[in-house]
Amino acid sequence: MELEESEDNIFVDTANHWSRGWITTAYKQGLIYGYSDSVFGPDDLLTRTDGRYD
Repeated sequence: MELEESEDNIFVDTANHWSRGWITTAYKQGLIYGYSDSVFGPDDLLTRTDGRYD
């Protein structure tokens, strides 16, 4: 799977974060989820429960 960085911003707390584009790309692909529809926690540690494993 080859992904391109998104220019969109989904989460309010990633607007100025260095990884905003990649977080948005992964979210749009259903690979990761945020805490809610508008909060991701870009500086929080990721755990296995934060990702999608099918």
